[in-house]
Amino acid sequence: MSRGAHALAAGPMTVISANFGASTVATAATVGVRLPAVVPQLAMVRALTDTVCLVADFPLDAAADIRLAVNEIATVLIREAVAGATLECEFTYSDDRMTVRASTITETEVEFSRHSLGWELVRMLASSARSSTGPFETWAHGYPTVIEFSWERGTSA
Repeated sequence: MSRGAHALAAGPMTVISANFGASTVATAATVGVRLPAVVPQLAMVRALTDTVCLVADFPLDAAADIRLAVNEIATVLIREAVAGATLECEFTYSDDRMTVRASTITETEVEFSRHSLGWELVRMLASSARSSTGPFETWAHGYPTVIEFSWERGTSA
């Protein structure tokens, strides 16, 4: 596969981008996936998280932290997703940083509550975190919602 964004259909899962093995250490690589926003797909999201952390050569404790944060944001988005929605997850990594962006269409204006245990967990495990909900999209029957966090060596839990 050549470098850059690609879309490959594989049953209910679509790989939206894959750029493993950046040519230089300083270059960021991105891997993304588009899945049905349903609870059974959490296993795929976890597995992809583990694989990206392995390829990025992150320490096991960092991989566990990233996996836990990804699981939390994916679970929130899946629980709030409109019927038939797609969950998109994108992982961008370099030697010392991983940024994860997850999005879907939600039934309500979901803002990851700044006072929830899940939000506090993500904040503790990541160097930065944010969530946003766009205006209602009639064609999608819901609100475009994005949760994103970054993990950096030496600054995260």
